[in-house]
Amino acid sequence: ARPDLFRLPMPPQRTLCSLTRNVADIEDKTAVILLAIEKIPDDKRRAFLDKTLSDLFSTNEYQCEEPFIAALISAGADANAVVHGAPGMPLAWAVTSGYPQAIVRLLHDHGASFEDALLRIQTRTYWDEGNRRELAVHKLKAYREAITGAPAGEESELRQEIAQLRAEIAALREEITRRLPVTDTPAANKARKPKSGGAQPSP
Repeated sequence: ARPDLFRLPMPPQRTLCSLTRNVADIEDKTAVILLAIEKIPDDKRRAFLDKTLSDLFSTNEYQCEEPFIAALISAGADANAVVHGAPGMPLAWAVTSGYPQAIVRLLHDHGASFEDALLRIQTRTYWDEGNRRELAVHKLKAYREAITGAPAGEESELRQEIAQLRAEIAALREEITRRLPVTDTPAANKARKPKSGGAQPSP
């Protein structure tokens, strides 16, 4: 029977990996995953897979094999998934949690961005403690150089970070404007403002 991840006691993301804990053969393990994913409603599947991919990397509780990660991606998970409002978290977590280069390469080959992951590490409070951020940045740059063959220059990284921040600011501005009542938007206020000059009414 296909397990229903949304009817089991644990959070479904953790349940998915737990289902495979006692399955030794990697092909059988992958089959269990895919059967469980098929049970997820279509309208929830993409968000579920993206969060699962990030959650599994964010903890050392589950050191998942490459075929497991490949199965999630083949089922539709975004390797550069937007988690907590920004892309790049799966790769950032994978580097920080000490996953091998083969899995980091798998994520990169399926669209994960080293630049997005670097920005997450540099801006998220999780990496504030001690020298955690410095070590994570060093690891990520080492992986990037090994996988892509050439690290990006610091100036290029800065330009990319600025572009990312500008995009996030623009998105926030758009969201704030969308939430304002129509009568309070700058466009509406401008329309209400009386025009100066022109013909004056006769006394």
